[in-house]
Amino acid sequence: MTLTLDPEYFAAWRKKKSPKLTQRALADILGVSKYTVIKWETKKRALPPYIGLAMAAIDAGLEPVGKDHMIEAVLDKE
Repeated sequence: MTLTLDPEYFAAWRKKKSPKLTQRALADILGVSKYTVIKWETKKRALPPYIGLAMAAIDAGLEPVGKDHMIEAVLDKE
């Protein structure tokens, strides 16, 4: 059995962040689209298992490892 985070808990956690963490802002932090966050919150898509860890990192104010070495993703268009 695969466990997933309760979408209602996830939405409540996001809304209580100060300043208010918008769906767009959270999506940008997680590297997903705003619509993915909306689908998670409305139970149209299961939250991936790593979300709890990402939430803990956000709560702790952690920055991504290698942040100073991030580069723009270039997708191969064929």
